[in-house]
Amino acid sequence: MPENVLNEIRQWTKDNFTPANKIQQIYLQKGGWEGWAQVELALHFTAIGGWNCQREIQVYHGSQKRADLLLTAEDGPPNTTIIELKTEALWRDDDGADKFVKSMKEDLYKIDHNNIDPKYLPARLIVFGCTFVPAVSEYATNPDNWGQYAQYVTGMKLLGRPDDFVGLYSWSLDIEVLADGKVELSTSRVHYGGMEVEGQTLSSQLS
Repeated sequence: MPENVLNEIRQWTKDNFTPANKIQQIYLQKGGWEGWAQVELALHFTAIGGWNCQREIQVYHGSQKRADLLLTAEDGPPNTTIIELKTEALWRDDDGADKFVKSMKEDLYKIDHNNIDPKYLPARLIVFGCTFVPAVSEYATNPDNWGQYAQYVTGMKLLGRPDDFVGLYSWSLDIEVLADGKVELSTSRVHYGGMEVEGQTLSSQLS
C-alpha cells in the first residue's frame, strides 16, 4: 500500500480538478460526483498494485451500513484501510453550507457506533471530504461546527492562491482501529485555533 493513503487521495483529487476539470464538470450534474469518485479511486488504487480495492463493502459488525472503499493487502500481514468519502455537490447540498459537515459527521457517527468486523482488524479508517464552494469551506473552518471531532479534523487547501479563500479544500480525519476494536483518532496538525492550510490556519484567512 502507499505509505500515506490520505495523501494519495488528496493528490488524486488535485489531478482530477485540473487540467481537464473533470470534478468541476461532474459537479454540475444532478446526483453529485461521489459515486464517480468511488469508481475512479478504486481504479487508481488498483493500478498502484499490491492490494485489492473494493467498493460498498459491509465492514461494520452487526450493521448493514457499508464502507465506500475497502483496501486490503494482496499478501503479507493483514493491512486494511477503510475509506469513507464525502463530496460536496451542487444539487444535493444547496440547502445550506452545514449539510456537508453534517454528512461527514454522520460517517464519523457510523464509525463510532458500529464495530468493525474483527476479520478486518487492525484497520485504518480515512474519512475524506472535498469542496470548492467558499460558503461550505467557511462553515467547515469553524471548529465549533465539528463538535466533539473538532480537534481531529485537518483542513487543507489543495488548490488556489494562498491569499484567496476561493479554492479546492479537503477536510479529513485519520482513525486507527486496533485489533481489540479500540478506536484511536489522530489529532489534527492545528487544534481549535483553525485548520491547517499551506502553513496558515483557515480561520486566520477569514479574520
